[in-house]
Amino acid sequence: LDVAHNPDGALALRAALDARFFGRPRVLVLGTSRGHDPGPFLDALGGGFVRAIATEPPFRPRPTSEVAEFLRARGLPTEEVPLACDAVLRAWETLRPGEIALVTGSFYVVGETPVELRSL
Repeated sequence: LDVAHNPDGALALRAALDARFFGRPRVLVLGTSRGHDPGPFLDALGGGFVRAIATEPPFRPRPTSEVAEFLRARGLPTEEVPLACDAVLRAWETLRPGEIALVTGSFYVVGETPVELRSL
């Protein structure tokens, strides 16, 4: 879980992911607020993602379909799950051995992560 939501935050997150989880396939759960352009954020976040789930924060959401367009434009197989809590659960349920899930893009999306998954 990381509340990064701009390119600078994405760069720091990328460095942390590479340091801690280098070489492990990643599943991205991404939701952004209106006014935050996912393009530069995703460019700064970089690769290593094998698939993505587009979602929406509960406050000032950028529509799931728009987030999905940005993800698909970067070649990521993308599923659309509008409710952030459901998107996080979907990522968790579909993780394959060795994969990690990253929930990011908005304080509000991270805040929707079910409590039972926050400490895993």
